[in-house]
Amino acid sequence: MSPSIKAMIGFTALVLAMPSAVASGPWPVAREFQKIIDIDWNAPRLDIDMPIVDTTNAIIYRLICRGGTDDARLDALSDRPNGINYVGPLTCILNQGDQETDATLLAEDDWRPWHTRGYFWKAGLLGACGNYPQFGKVRSFRLRGFEMTLDLSDTQEQGGKAVRSVMKISLRNDPRILSEYSQPTGYRQPGANDDCSKIVMEPPPISTFFLNMMRYRF
Repeated sequence: MSPSIKAMIGFTALVLAMPSAVASGPWPVAREFQKIIDIDWNAPRLDIDMPIVDTTNAIIYRLICRGGTDDARLDALSDRPNGINYVGPLTCILNQGDQETDATLLAEDDWRPWHTRGYFWKAGLLGACGNYPQFGKVRSFRLRGFEMTLDLSDTQEQGGKAVRSVMKISLRNDPRILSEYSQPTGYRQPGANDDCSKIVMEPPPISTFFLNMMRYRF
């Protein structure tokens, strides 16, 4: 066996041993939609509960966003059996089927909701952080044959803080997207103390790179 073949076999074994966001599917086809929601960042409660259906109107996913300024209410949600730690001002999750769990598909792997791009923090609403690709006001999640975008616009400021925004939630189908969880964005997440003025690219995990290479080049 030639060294190149041995290397390829070894590399393949390494990739297959790594956690991968790619699954076989096939995933159900979601019905495309677009919805506009007004967001009051000073409201005690923020709740968005949106079923996503297939072409027969059967619920296949559920998008839920919760937040607000009432920390006691958010703490109570996390204290429930199988409760979810929703963090203000807004945390969004996407679940399979008609359920509400912290196993969010908006994660790039098996991450908890507050570690995903489904969590909107105050610094990410304004200025350079608001314009940072995929971690600011516009975030696209590519998975399971579709791309879902959460797009915050028309943000009003008062005293250097966001007070109101308009959120456009949209979904369009793309059968080329095969990930079980949200695909990596290609951008490094800015740190809590970053000014977001420097946009840093981040290569995809080696497993994603290899699978894409196999899909498009062989």
